[in-house]
Amino acid sequence: MSPHLQTTMRYRGPRYTVYSLMVLAACAAIALTVWLIVLPRMVVPDLKPDLSGPPIPYDTLTSETTYPHYLSDGRKVHEDWLAAIARYPDVRDCLAPEERLADDPDLRRFDWAGVRGHMNRDICLFRVFTSLGTPERATAWLRSQGFDPHEPMPYAWGDDAGVMVGGGYSPRDDHVLLPGGPVLGRWVTAHVIYGETITARWSQDGALVSVGFSSNSL
Repeated sequence: MSPHLQTTMRYRGPRYTVYSLMVLAACAAIALTVWLIVLPRMVVPDLKPDLSGPPIPYDTLTSETTYPHYLSDGRKVHEDWLAAIARYPDVRDCLAPEERLADDPDLRRFDWAGVRGHMNRDICLFRVFTSLGTPERATAWLRSQGFDPHEPMPYAWGDDAGVMVGGGYSPRDDHVLLPGGPVLGRWVTAHVIYGETITARWSQDGALVSVGFSSNSL
């Protein structure tokens, strides 16, 4: 190797080291700025349940054994649904961890942060609503969770008739979101999702025939 090339490399090494340190320092400054200033401004508050007053009474604490989900015996049910049913076999599994072992649990203490994904939520809503037992109690439960429900109303679709309950809220308008998820993901969701709703139907003999959680965006 020529003396000139050796001399050139000798001087370039420290120069590149200083440049690299400057780049790392700039990246660290940007990251610190994002962490201390940008992320706090992106925090979306949780939709808070109203736990004031006595708990909503329920008929019984249902499980897959005492009140099987209506998809349990479906021959063409996707395995993901069966996995969700197995993941939440008891209504206690759908409650906040500190509430699960209570002798008389408060069903308003729903584990929104832990029950993620529409399949899991649908299963847990089924467990809660079958435990509550009536459309009127389900309406009270929706209201306690921060949703804006309508009163139970009759429906009739051909031979299918009964009572329907539903309620929702708007992350865009209300500037809140159900608990759970990282800050950035929650911020994006709150600006994309226009509304989140829960609907449920009871047959004329009082059996819960469907319940679902859904989101829509514009």
